[in-house]
Amino acid sequence: GAWIIDAETLEVTDAIEGAGADHSVEYSPDGKYIYLCKRSLPQLVVLDAKSLVEVHSIWDSGTPRAIAISSSKPRAYISGEQNGEILVFDTDAREVTNRIKVGNNPFDVAITGGGKLLCVCNYEDKTVSFIDLEIEKVVETVDVGNWPVAVASSPDGCYVYVALNSQGLISVLDTKTFKEVARLRAGSSPYDVAVNQMGTFMYCANLASNSVSV
Repeated sequence: GAWIIDAETLEVTDAIEGAGADHSVEYSPDGKYIYLCKRSLPQLVVLDAKSLVEVHSIWDSGTPRAIAISSSKPRAYISGEQNGEILVFDTDAREVTNRIKVGNNPFDVAITGGGKLLCVCNYEDKTVSFIDLEIEKVVETVDVGNWPVAVASSPDGCYVYVALNSQGLISVLDTKTFKEVARLRAGSSPYDVAVNQMGTFMYCANLASNSVSV
């Protein structure tokens, strides 16, 4: 299942029962809906954030791994791990409007470049794909090394931080040139990354070393 946690008290206030093996959860920008990716059917569920009642579901989303929701237009982007594609989901019409082929086993996704790009971690291919969200096509694919599993964007959209799971490293990519500009040491098996709103700190959860790098 999935838990709802009060951000101020850090206490569990509710739970989504029967959610299955959950991969990712995101709130809509207005906070009215919850988007839940899971391995069991249906694979993508849209819930009313207050009542936790299901308002929409998708059954053929190719084992969704992660979701990114645009704050500027009614679109959500879902990584279909099994099919090697990104599903473009119209959040107003609640329908899939496009499927964009990327690499094998796309894991995490993040909107970056001032809302103009989607960064996709292709786990099996050891690459990162950049999708132009205006034309909805891959415009660049970057080799980053073993097992890119997670990505976060800087607040200004100039950089993305990619966790390389088997190397204990964070690859820093420039979103204008699509070049790697730095590699940062993390713990063992980094599995998720986040950046604070000011862009002054990055946090990396390290699966094997049971730690968080700051």
